[in-house]
Amino acid sequence: MKTAERVASAIVTMIADTRMQPGDRLPNESEMLEQFGVGRGSLREALRILEIYGLINLKSGPGGGPVLLNVEPGDVSRSFSLYLHLRGATIQELADTRLILDPLAARMAAESITPESAALLRSTLEREAESIGQNQSVFFAANDVHYVLATMTGNRVFDLVATALKEMYTSRLAFTALGERVARPEVHNDHKLIGEAVLDGDADRAEELMRDHLISSLGKALESPGFAASTIGWA
Repeated sequence: MKTAERVASAIVTMIADTRMQPGDRLPNESEMLEQFGVGRGSLREALRILEIYGLINLKSGPGGGPVLLNVEPGDVSRSFSLYLHLRGATIQELADTRLILDPLAARMAAESITPESAALLRSTLEREAESIGQNQSVFFAANDVHYVLATMTGNRVFDLVATALKEMYTSRLAFTALGERVARPEVHNDHKLIGEAVLDGDADRAEELMRDHLISSLGKALESPGFAASTIGWA
């Protein structure tokens, strides 16, 4: 590893060990130069690496410096899409993977239901219902249902992978203007039934309903000429 990469890794370890939160400032440059025992050029390159990965924002001017950000699935999705683009992966392959992961997320959410996660799911479904007829709003509100179910699994690795792939698929729907085509009132009806199964702790039904929902919703987009066979671009 290059010196800058080793320093970047050390900074990430420091952030995790000290339980820093989004919005916190990292130590100033002189402190980190002393702490990591490297030159100014290596430290600055390390910080640029972390900025590219979406972990920090380098603010300039008085009172500036590296500020910790909240790493989102979209940040993971962008990095992931680079590798998939280079390997020539297609939207069809992305959809096929989601057809495996999302039903499993619904099952795991039902098996791991808690009062707190149940309240979160109910509020998300209510927000989706209120956005019906608002095109883009209902499109993103519908996405939130899938994000919440992934979070409810309680598995942080599964949550990040599932939401990153969902984000990757959603961004491409929006880019190709197919979002409005799949943002139909029936989608909320599907989500409502899935949510009820999850809230009832009925894992089998939640998984089955989610699979049926995806076969229908993914199919609506994939039947668009050229979409399924298109290569996942780096975005």
